[in-house]
Amino acid sequence: MDLTFAQRHAIRIRIDVARQELADLQRFRELTRQQYRSDRDRRRIVERIIETVADVVVDIAKILGSATGHPMPAACRETMRSLAGVGLASEEQAEALTILAELRKTLTYRYLDDNWQGVRWFLVQGSQTVVQWLNRCHKLVTPYPE
Repeated sequence: MDLTFAQRHAIRIRIDVARQELADLQRFRELTRQQYRSDRDRRRIVERIIETVADVVVDIAKILGSATGHPMPAACRETMRSLAGVGLASEEQAEALTILAELRKTLTYRYLDDNWQGVRWFLVQGSQTVVQWLNRCHKLVTPYPE
């Protein structure tokens, strides 16, 4: 894949943002359903971190997708799903990133819904997939060892 300097730089910045957000999320890994429902501040922090990570992942996917020359779908969910088809993620990663895109949409537009299942999925499983995918992306934008 032939990425321009600007694309590499944009991806690196986004990887750094996502990694910082994921590091901040670590203190909430043991969050319970009861805490999520009763502590509004904690709920807002966790949901905001997840939304930010999802936005970053979508941004990176679109930058990488444009570099492949393949048209990327407009919908975030479909963008994530298409990553495996263009070799930018494994099938399992693409599926998990699709779930993340759906969770982002739910948190953003259906904020009155009970989002605990999606939040818990991200805390337990989804965040690990994001870390793996970010590591893969980092290798794509780092042609030489740092």
